[in-house]
Amino acid sequence: MDNFSNSVLGEKKMFLPMSSDYSQEKCRWVTIGIGGVTAAEELFKEKYPKCSVFGIEPADAGNFSRIGKLIPYGVGLEDAETKLTILDKGKYISKTMKVVEFTKLLDEFVGSRFIHYLTIDIEGFEYGILRELINNGQFAKAGITICQIDAELHNPKFSNAHESIKKLNPVQFILDFLDNPSPYIPIFNVPYLKHPHQKVTFVNIVDAECLEAFNTESYFDKK
Repeated sequence: MDNFSNSVLGEKKMFLPMSSDYSQEKCRWVTIGIGGVTAAEELFKEKYPKCSVFGIEPADAGNFSRIGKLIPYGVGLEDAETKLTILDKGKYISKTMKVVEFTKLLDEFVGSRFIHYLTIDIEGFEYGILRELINNGQFAKAGITICQIDAELHNPKFSNAHESIKKLNPVQFILDFLDNPSPYIPIFNVPYLKHPHQKVTFVNIVDAECLEAFNTESYFDKK
């Protein structure tokens, strides 16, 4: 597996490697929540230099614009002015920011609703985004397809947890996320930080282009 580590407290971003037969020019990486740290994207570009890299971040984007295209907004289910928990000068603060619906951001800045790599870390709001990618979710119905997802699933009990997730059961969320007809299976899961949060990699095992891009079926053919 590829590990594009952010070098922050041992954080790992684990993915299946791209097939050598797949054209890198078609590949898209999207980061939701940069938080001033760009080591993972730098490692990714070293290995896959022809892939396109995009980052969605309303606050601290670090040096991301040197690596890929910066999208300076929050991401959400609809356009709104929303109070977000953001990292500012090394500290978490709550601030009202402009949030743009995910599909609009992809259409306007990425130019496609097909994403090969997604990494998401948005202080608890990731649950709402991920939920809409499966079954009859808003983004699933909009035709958004993601091949691999690296998600930092925040512990609802941590001090900066948003009110919307404080009663959420993370284990049940993952079970629901994987339930039929979800196209995803988990291939990596590890506790992260003292809370602990969970680092999880989900892989799309249904979409034909995803299967081609990462030669996914080869991992299941072994006896």
